[in-house]
Amino acid sequence: MQYSLVSVDVGDVRERIGNIDGCYIALPDPVDIAAKLHNVFTGARRVAGRCKMEEISLKQIALRLKELYDEVLQCAKDPASKCSRPEQSGLRQ
Repeated sequence: MQYSLVSVDVGDVRERIGNIDGCYIALPDPVDIAAKLHNVFTGARRVAGRCKMEEISLKQIALRLKELYDEVLQCAKDPASKCSRPEQSGLRQ
């Protein structure tokens, strides 16, 4: 279990906590932040948010980086292989 929290809408906060009961996205306004904090202090102290955070755990990030490095090394060994190219993935140089 994780604790309730309040955040303004920055980065991927909305994606991470937006649908977790007990977590709140506040406007960048002192009155709204205070209202959301009041909700935290008067509501449940713990929330079921661990599953949402699992995909950005250190272990998951390390696995994704390893997959990326493996792909880069494979492409370096065999440039003619079906390596992802920026234009194929939608990324721009």
